[in-house]
Amino acid sequence: MHRILPFCLSLAITVCFSSCACLKRPQKEKPPLPERFQPERSITTCGKSWPVNVTRTGTRPILLLHELNGQSPGALDLALELEQAGCKVYVPRFYGSYGSDLPATLWPFVVFSPDWSLYSKQGGPVRNHIRELAIKVQAENPHEKLTVIGNCMTGGQALGLLALPQVETVVVCQPAVPMLPWTPSRKKALGIPEADVSAAIAALDSDSKKKLISINYLEDPVAIIERTARLAERTMALKEPRQHRLRIGIPDGPHRGLPVAIARHPGYEKISVETCGHSTVTGAADPGDREAFRKALFEELRLKPLTKNKP
Repeated sequence: MHRILPFCLSLAITVCFSSCACLKRPQKEKPPLPERFQPERSITTCGKSWPVNVTRTGTRPILLLHELNGQSPGALDLALELEQAGCKVYVPRFYGSYGSDLPATLWPFVVFSPDWSLYSKQGGPVRNHIRELAIKVQAENPHEKLTVIGNCMTGGQALGLLALPQVETVVVCQPAVPMLPWTPSRKKALGIPEADVSAAIAALDSDSKKKLISINYLEDPVAIIERTARLAERTMALKEPRQHRLRIGIPDGPHRGLPVAIARHPGYEKISVETCGHSTVTGAADPGDREAFRKALFEELRLKPLTKNKP
């Protein structure tokens, strides 16, 4: 029985991510040429070295954490768009190769890694490495506070950094941890210790310059909207609730109801989308959705959106 359970969970996760009717994956993209970034280097945290790609220009420091499928072409492409808006973007690689897009059949090996513990409501010890990464990145850029963008398995990890004095803004995109949200407590958990969530909310309330940005599909089958709704409930009690911005992708056709906590939140704003999916700013399956999510991201970060040439 003990041997069968991990296999069944692994199979369920693979099916959930790769076969869900609402979860379309984008067509395979080629990553941008490595030469568009600085020569790859390593940053060591807690005795472990991580390869990091850093944009060549820009001044506003951003730590961009990749999603479950790796340091994907979409994540690297977003880094370059942010660079053009004046940001210096750091994209660490936690596994895989440059520009990798791991197939769903390999994801369970990450999910069951004790470092990540993606099935756990509190996550794994990798959060200590991510915290040190954030501190070191900001130390290289002492002129400005750090912005952290988390995606999918790293969405909650970004939230856990908001209490750091070095961090001013965090973006929580489609928080997908813990995996398999089958119980009420798992539906509202964010893959980091509850004490870290409380510390982030307290830091937001005590520092008017801090900002929390949530980006989510309403009908995301993996990063369920209940997690963002729970955050909205908690930030509604802030002195200034608008420090929490909620940008929710909602299809124009039939869809589930928006949770009341989000609908009544003064920081809520709708993003019109074509599909229901999972990935948002890095790899939304619908090109129009990805553009809409990125436009919202740039607006919330007070960056000028890029003007793209039409074919």
